[in-house]
Amino acid sequence: MSKYAYEIMRLLVHQYCILSEQEASEEFYALFVNTKGKTDSHIPCDLQMEYIVKCVKKHLKHMFSNKTDDFISKRTSAISAISDISEQFDRVSNVVIRSKRHSDLSSIHDELDMISDLRQLRPFETDPGRQHDTFPGISRKMENQLDMNLFRNWIMQQKIKFATELGK
Repeated sequence: MSKYAYEIMRLLVHQYCILSEQEASEEFYALFVNTKGKTDSHIPCDLQMEYIVKCVKKHLKHMFSNKTDDFISKRTSAISAISDISEQFDRVSNVVIRSKRHSDLSSIHDELDMISDLRQLRPFETDPGRQHDTFPGISRKMENQLDMNLFRNWIMQQKIKFATELGK
């Protein structure tokens, strides 16, 4: 199982099976950061961390040959103050920050080509007896081959594992 599928399963087990409503709400909202103090300004924590890393790299790049551990520590701990001071200076001195122009390519032509190809191929049309040559033994419904008792036992083991992660 991929790590993303495993993590989403862990989150769903926490949200719907293990945690109380309050704990589930706390866990969910801990995944986001409110960057501006407004109602609709939440972004995922990992995206916020990417912004911070980008800012740190920018400041490290401009230190040139002065990259000592002590200087790096001082500079990175002052990054939020540096950005606040520079933004305030820009406001006071009426600096107009021009937004960069983004070249946004239209995908309409590609989408129309894909739609016309799909209309010709009709991939979801039922064709009795159709099967892939490489997988002759695969059944049309996977649940026919699934051992439900084994699957339920596996689910229970995962629930217990996720519960012990939380110390429940």
